[in-house]
Amino acid sequence: MVQLHGGGFLLFGPSDGTRLAAGGAVINVEVHYRLGIMGFFTAKELGEHAGNYAIQDQQEALRWVRRNISAFGGDPGNVTIYGASAGGSSVCAQLVSPASRGLFHKGIIQSGFYNSLRGKDTSWQAQDCKARWPSEEEAQAAGARFAAAVGCGGVADVAGCLRKVPAAKLVDQAGNGMGVASGTIAPVVDGVTIPLAPADAIRTGRLNRAVVMNGVARDDVQLAAAETPERYRELVREQYGEYADEVFARYPLERFPEPSPFLAYRTITADANSVCPSLRASRQLSRHLTVFLYQVDNPDSPPAGWLDQTKPNGAFHVSENSFLFAPVGTAWNPNQTVYGRQLVAQWTGFARTGNPTVPGTPLWTPFTRDDQRALALLPAGNSVLTGEIGEQHQCDFWDSVARD
Repeated sequence: MVQLHGGGFLLFGPSDGTRLAAGGAVINVEVHYRLGIMGFFTAKELGEHAGNYAIQDQQEALRWVRRNISAFGGDPGNVTIYGASAGGSSVCAQLVSPASRGLFHKGIIQSGFYNSLRGKDTSWQAQDCKARWPSEEEAQAAGARFAAAVGCGGVADVAGCLRKVPAAKLVDQAGNGMGVASGTIAPVVDGVTIPLAPADAIRTGRLNRAVVMNGVARDDVQLAAAETPERYRELVREQYGEYADEVFARYPLERFPEPSPFLAYRTITADANSVCPSLRASRQLSRHLTVFLYQVDNPDSPPAGWLDQTKPNGAFHVSENSFLFAPVGTAWNPNQTVYGRQLVAQWTGFARTGNPTVPGTPLWTPFTRDDQRALALLPAGNSVLTGEIGEQHQCDFWDSVARD
């Protein structure tokens, strides 16, 4: 198992995979890859198809695994890549990239759908498995603005000038990637490493062959929260424009307990940005690959440090990692202990066999045109296959908005 870590392509690094290795009879490999502007900067002066260095780093790690993992008792013919958030997006990128063909055999996309449905992002550059990734031309234009902002605009040797700029200044200028002159800090459709965006590849089947697990959390949110009724209305109008009135009608504040603005907007953004796109992508993927779909329905995971822990965050973004990577010996209540054992067995069982139904786990069947059920992951041994996710999250409506 090779983890491609998350963090918006800006943050974080490898995890401690001891729990997976010890509990699941697998070899877990953790890799670094270049982040932010260092991982994705694109400029015409750097040559054709520049950028996507982070994706290439991931591929080089997979080549290392192919060459060396047998020395650790591993099988280079049975490699599973997996990752959460930007790690899930990385799995999508590797499913698309011709350079990854044959380097892995299974993939686990954990919460790989998180950008705004209609492009009004406040957290990350377009980068998830459904987003419209920038073209090489667009990325080069962004690179020109970035170069000018760090004092390298209009010079004879732009590339040479950029190489003399202190790394800290480059990183500071890129910031969180949301500025006009931030450059590219996420994947680009460069025509070679990434020949087309994952959304297009998933729809058309232009994918590397693999068996896929695809998962989302019920309350998967990566946008700013609504603290007041006024802010709820403002954010809904900002995100959904001409559809805002229908969104208000479908998610009225009076149907939510206090803090109702927070809960209503949390529900809207999870449904629109994450749950329904994940379900829709699974329908498309299942035409071409074997797919197992899950939804994390556990609202009582250990709290994540990046969340406001005074709020009811529910089954939050990538909360399953709290159980996959917790130090061995972590104390949970009995319900969560069972849940943690189950998740480790399912992830590692899928990696070993291509099927997450292994001893100690509930039946989990592939998602197909005729059987569109997902496994609802719940603690206390209560996980169950369900076909109700689309209705629960109003996916007919959100799919129609996405197609607009």
